[in-house]
Amino acid sequence: MLVAPFFIYFTLIRFNREWYRKLGYYLLSMGVCGIMTSLLKECFRRARPYNLFREAGHYGFFFYEQTKNAFKSFPSGHSMEVATMATVFWFIFPKLRPFFVVTAVLMMADRILMERHFLSDTVAGAAVGIAIALLVKEFLAPIVLDLIEKLLRKARIAKD
Repeated sequence: MLVAPFFIYFTLIRFNREWYRKLGYYLLSMGVCGIMTSLLKECFRRARPYNLFREAGHYGFFFYEQTKNAFKSFPSGHSMEVATMATVFWFIFPKLRPFFVVTAVLMMADRILMERHFLSDTVAGAAVGIAIALLVKEFLAPIVLDLIEKLLRKARIAKD
């Protein structure tokens, strides 16, 4: 499953530069989102809501403590990922914008109703996810995608 997006990505380079850049933007955004999710969860160590209701004294943050998965509530990784994806698709498929917004909101509501996250976890996750997608679009994607294109052009020239 991990190889397929990269295979498609490098295949598109030869055929359609516009879609190559769109898919590259998506892959970079989701990669940065995954890294940020892990880093932020490791830093904050917030107890999940079901711990609050079942065990006393587990409310709040446990900064940098070695804890189990039950203490990785903040920020919501699902909300961060769906917000990143919705923001990326917001730019790629403008006609489907309402669908992406509704999908993101439903995912956030699901995380709260299932007692996996507090409202603040999902809102923070969505805010970070949107910020990631915007920052990657403006700064990281142009640099990385141009570099890949240059390297592939050099490889083709050397091959010929």
